[in-house]
Amino acid sequence: MERLIRINLIFLFGGLALSCHNQIQRERNDSIEILSIIDTTKVRAIQLPRPNSGTFNFEEAEKRKKEIYDMQLSVKYFDWKNPTSGGALHINQNDEIEVYQFTLGMMYLGKGIDAKGDSVVYLDQAAKDTSFVIQKEDIKHHVGGIGFGNPASVLITSEYDLKKSKSIELILEEVFEPATQIYYLKNK
Repeated sequence: MERLIRINLIFLFGGLALSCHNQIQRERNDSIEILSIIDTTKVRAIQLPRPNSGTFNFEEAEKRKKEIYDMQLSVKYFDWKNPTSGGALHINQNDEIEVYQFTLGMMYLGKGIDAKGDSVVYLDQAAKDTSFVIQKEDIKHHVGGIGFGNPASVLITSEYDLKKSKSIELILEEVFEPATQIYYLKNK
């Protein structure tokens, strides 16, 4: 009899714990909307002011840099039409930086070997939805500014709450410069 009571109590407390956990998860998900599909009738890619662009000097652009924290959180936007070269950076659910839609000729993945012995796959051989996690020091290699003529264009998307993100600061340290035009998603 005592064993039956213990089993019932275990199920009761387990059910209560699961119910509380599910309620906390619902509250977390309700407070931050993450788009799973990019609906261009509801969101659009807008430009963050670019320092020394002719429109904004460095100080003016720096003051408006915080606008990116108001971006619409979403999955990766593989259908974004990049107006120049560059690519897209995504902050995943683990606050890691992923690169996708890159326009440079190769990326490090694990297919093929280049002259230095690094694993690479060439852009024209990569699937459209290819993405991979990178470190801060690799950001400019994949999506950085070219320095002459048109600036590189970089779309930043995120599934992670930017107010808690360390990755957004790393990205901005690398690409918030005159040679790179940053884009992000915003509700229309």
